[in-house]
Amino acid sequence: MQRMRDGRIAMTLQRPWADRTTHLVFTPSEFLQRLVPLVPRPWINLLLYHGVEAAGADYLVVGRPIAAASDPSAAARAIVSDMVRGVAARAARRR
Repeated sequence: MQRMRDGRIAMTLQRPWADRTTHLVFTPSEFLQRLVPLVPRPWINLLLYHGVEAAGADYLVVGRPIAAASDPSAAARAIVSDMVRGVAARAARRR
């Protein structure tokens, strides 16, 4: 990126486009208009969690040890019961 003599900003592309364009030329205000949407707003989290790790997950199990691997069915039952209790608790809080 470089500033041209007339004040416009020339951006060099890493690779030429299909139409052989190698540079983009903007006025300073055009350049800022294209740059502003790329800057995140201060109240937006940059790290988002989805699925089981999400804060609002109904089946998030926190701080409970899982049963020993010698009895996998007991571990599965414990996880399912935690899921059911968590869903019921969330439904009660929403009312």
